[in-house]
Amino acid sequence: MTFFNIVIPFYNTEKWLPRCLKTIKAQDYDNYRVVLVNDCSTDNSKSVVEKEINKNDKFSLVSTPANGGA
Repeated sequence: MTFFNIVIPFYNTEKWLPRCLKTIKAQDYDNYRVVLVNDCSTDNSKSVVEKEINKNDKFSLVSTPANGGA
């Protein structure tokens, strides 16, 4: 079975993150890991992610030290 990683960079996307994460969690395929990269968001994006991934070992959150942009 193929294993893959999903990388989701985000910056000030608190409005869309819950739907994005719920959609991933709803998939039947189970052989994946998700890395969320907070690019120094100034809104509540990080809090939203922490709430949505609460103790789910398939998801991890990384925060960058400075905004890197696209």
